[in-house]
Amino acid sequence: SDLRPIIAASAFSKLVASSVTYPHEVVRARLQFDQKGTVHYTGIFDVLRKTIRADGVRGLWQGFALNTVRTIPQCIVTFTLYELLSKHLTPSVEAAGKPQEKRSSPGLHVRGTKHVLAYTRTESR
Repeated sequence: SDLRPIIAASAFSKLVASSVTYPHEVVRARLQFDQKGTVHYTGIFDVLRKTIRADGVRGLWQGFALNTVRTIPQCIVTFTLYELLSKHLTPSVEAAGKPQEKRSSPGLHVRGTKHVLAYTRTESR
């Protein structure tokens, strides 16, 4: 199957999410680093104020490019594997709800395996 839409959607969604939430990472990192040495910040708003004063609003996104190099591929792998596993496991889960006379053992079956996950009908709903 064509994985390009999944790859594009996962990369785009991670880029948008990271763009919105990255200033939090900068603030958190500066507060954590500050704990080990002399106190430069009195809290979250002090970090924001001093960062914007020193570096402008762009300072809240320092390190963003490097972060995306790490997080976007991770997100692509996660979503792609989820979609692929979902496609392979869904028919097995649907088959698990059918009469078991055609199957050798109850539970979730994956190609090439005998028994992956046992469950009862009430647990699957």
